[in-house]
Amino acid sequence: MMKRKTNYYICIVLTLMLVLVSLSGCKGGEAQGTDKGGTDGGSEGAKESALSGSTEDILQKILDEAIVALGDEVPAYFIDPVTSENAPGMIGVLQDDFVSYVDEAAAATAAISTFAFQAAVIKCDDADNAKTIDKQITSGYDSGKWICAFPEQSMTVVSDSYILLAVGSVAQVTELSAAFKELAGGVASAPNIFYKGEVGGSLDEVE
Repeated sequence: MMKRKTNYYICIVLTLMLVLVSLSGCKGGEAQGTDKGGTDGGSEGAKESALSGSTEDILQKILDEAIVALGDEVPAYFIDPVTSENAPGMIGVLQDDFVSYVDEAAAATAAISTFAFQAAVIKCDDADNAKTIDKQITSGYDSGKWICAFPEQSMTVVSDSYILLAVGSVAQVTELSAAFKELAGGVASAPNIFYKGEVGGSLDEVE
């Protein structure tokens, strides 16, 4: 009788041990699955920035996307490098600041000066310098420099060390900034519209 009771207790203990081991294994499996799911979700949501290569190449990609969206609404243009000598007139940045903070820049300007259209990509030495140059563009860019025409908007968008300057109609500026943000992997500042005006009309500065 004593032996039978002992065997009974041993069976209960072994059964409890098996149950505990099984529960422990299930819990570990669930935790592992949760971690894996979180990692996968993060990688799917992240986009890698394609802001690489020369600023002229980046600018051309942005313009190509705008042309696909707008067609003939994007006027014929030519692309020039922005240098310390032409930076004040091209993008509103002082020569010394261009040398100090900017690594490289390129600008596309309408081939016919009666079209108020310009787009520029500026690559700065780092993100802090990009903020400095962005402020200077918004305060120093001349949106009234066109012949018998005014842009509807002038704006900047910043992503890390890169700045997009877009000047033109609302549709043009919107498409240019959208293309820039797409290349930046969706990581960019909100558009900073620093000038508003009416084509052929009076200027309306935005504070």
